[in-house]
Amino acid sequence: MYNSKNIKEIYFPAEDSKILLDEVRNSIKELMIKKEHLNICEIGTGSGYISSVIINEMLPKNEYKFNLLKKKIIINIKNKYYKKLFLLKKWMFFYFILKKYLNINIISTDINPNAIIFSRNENVFSLYSNLFSIFNKKNKYLRKKLIQTFKFDLIFFNPPYLPTSQEEKLDSYLNYSFDGGKDGSSTIIKYLEEAKKYLKNDGILLFVCSSITNTNIIYHFLKREYSNIKIVKKLKCSFETLLVIKCENKILFN
Repeated sequence: MYNSKNIKEIYFPAEDSKILLDEVRNSIKELMIKKEHLNICEIGTGSGYISSVIINEMLPKNEYKFNLLKKKIIINIKNKYYKKLFLLKKWMFFYFILKKYLNINIISTDINPNAIIFSRNENVFSLYSNLFSIFNKKNKYLRKKLIQTFKFDLIFFNPPYLPTSQEEKLDSYLNYSFDGGKDGSSTIIKYLEEAKKYLKNDGILLFVCSSITNTNIIYHFLKREYSNIKIVKKLKCSFETLLVIKCENKILFN
C-alpha cells in the first residue's frame, strides 16, 4: 500500500529521463539490425518510466495477438504455483511475453525498495540491487528460470550525477537519485567499473551526466576502459547541460 512518503522517495521522470529514453530507443533499433535476441538491463529504474515505455512499445498492439501470446505462455507453464504467480504478477507476465515470443529480455534494478514496488506496478521486471550486485551472486533462480546469461547487449543508467556536500544529503531513499558525491562522479565511476563485466563485447552502454559533474575524471576512465565514446545527446537546462554518453566495451587483443 502506497502513502505520500513512499511516493516522495521515488525519482519520477524529468528531462534527463526523456533524453535517455530517446537514445535507448535508438540503440535498440541499432542492435536489432544485427541481432535476433536482445538482453537489456536498466540500472536504477526509479519509477520504471524508461523500461515501461520500451516494454509497451514492443508488445503487440493487436489485442487478439496479445491474448494468443498470453494463452501460449499459460499452457506451457506446468507448475501450478508458477502458473498462479504468473497470472497474479503482471510484471512477470510482461517479462515472459517479451522473452519467450519476442526474443527480448528486459530486466531492471534499483537500490530503493519503494522504486521496486512502484515499477513492478508499471509492469517492469525490477529487482532490488545496488548497481550490479544481484548479478554477482550465484542466483540459481535468476540464471535457470529467467536470464540464463548475465551478459547484456544494452545497459543504461540515469545515475545520481549532482555534486552533493554532506549538508545537502537527505536521510531518505531519494538521496540515491541525485547524490553523486563531492564532484558528482562517484556513482558513475562505480557503474562504469562494474558494467564492463556484464556488457557484451559488441554491446552498448548508455548513461546520463551533467556539465556540473566532474566530467574530466569520467572521460579519463572511459578512454582507458571503453571504445567508440560519443556524446549522443545534449540538453541545456536552467543551471546545467545534460549529456547522454554512449560507448562500447573495449576489446583487448592478446
